[in-house]
Amino acid sequence: MGWFDPSHRGTKVDHQHNIIEVKHTRKYKSYDPFIIAQNAKQVYYAPYPLRINKADWWVAIKK
Repeated sequence: MGWFDPSHRGTKVDHQHNIIEVKHTRKYKSYDPFIIAQNAKQVYYAPYPLRINKADWWVAIKK
């Protein structure tokens, strides 16, 4: 699967609703298979089911 693009083209932060949007079609180009366990967070990616203009964007919900 790989990582999502962390740049402004691949992620958006919505401070008003406290969510992060991820463009699931943009992947991080660098090979970086590992993370530090202390930096890991469990998230759930939810698509926008009724928004055609948001078809490429998912909402990342932190646990």
